[in-house]
Amino acid sequence: MSHATPVAGLIIVTLVLGGCGGNPTCEPLSESRDTGSVPDIHIPAGMSEPDTSEALRIPVSARTGEQAGEIGRCLDAPPKFYERPGAVAGSPEALIYNWADAWNQKDTDRMFRFYAPDFVPPEGDLEDWRAARVRQLTDPAPVRVSIESLFLAPAPGGRMQAQFVQRFESSNDNFALSREMVLIRVDNVWYIAEERVTDVL
Repeated sequence: MSHATPVAGLIIVTLVLGGCGGNPTCEPLSESRDTGSVPDIHIPAGMSEPDTSEALRIPVSARTGEQAGEIGRCLDAPPKFYERPGAVAGSPEALIYNWADAWNQKDTDRMFRFYAPDFVPPEGDLEDWRAARVRQLTDPAPVRVSIESLFLAPAPGGRMQAQFVQRFESSNDNFALSREMVLIRVDNVWYIAEERVTDVL
C-alpha cells in the first residue's frame, strides 16, 4: 500500500477544516441531517421507554431551498453574546461599561437612560446635575473614557455596590476618578440609583 494515501487524506482534511479561513463564504451544508431519515429508537424487551416529558422539541424547518443554501455562509463576526469582553449582557457589570461607552460617544440621551427615575445626585438638585453632565459630555475635545479595577458586591435590598476607577485620556491631559455607584434592578433591568466621586487620582 502506498504511503502517500494517509498524507493525501490529511491534506484534504486540513483544507476542509480551514475552508472558511480564506473565503468570505463557505460551502452550503448538506441537508443530510433531515430528522425524517432518522429511524425511531428501538426499546429492547423488558426495558421501559424513556421519559420524554421534558425533551427538547425541535421544530420542523420551513426553509426554502434558496434559504437553506445560506446556512453555509461564514459569519463576518462572532455573535454579540457580551456587551463587553467578560461582561454578560444585562448584568450590572455591563451597565457600567455601557455607561462609560455613552461617555465616550458623548451621547447624553443614552447616558441619562442608565439612571433610575428617582436618582438623587450626590449634591445639588437633579436639574443642575444634568446640566453639568451635559457640559462634561459635550466638551468638543476628544477624550477616551475607560473603566479600571471594577469591583461589584451585593448590597442590602437586592442592590449592587459598584466601585471602579474612571480614567480620562486626551492629547492634553490624563487623569482618573474613583467612583462608587449603587445599582438597583427594576423589571429585570439594572439602573444607577446613587453615584459619587470618592477621590481624584
